[in-house]
Amino acid sequence: MRRNGNNRKPSIKENKFKQLQENLGFHFKDENLLKQAFTHSSYVNEHRRKPYEDNERLEFLGTLYLN
Repeated sequence: MRRNGNNRKPSIKENKFKQLQENLGFHFKDENLLKQAFTHSSYVNEHRRKPYEDNERLEFLGTLYLN
């Protein structure tokens, strides 16, 4: 099984993001932005001890860009 740089087994969540990129045929330079895009603010509020960022900032930037 492939492991990432610090020799730990990738989580199921990480594997799903890898599979998504494979299915899309596109690999993100910054995978953290991809993860952030799928992270709802309610999840961040329930997991305050973890360093998650929600997608609201990205939604705001998208709204500015599209208007």
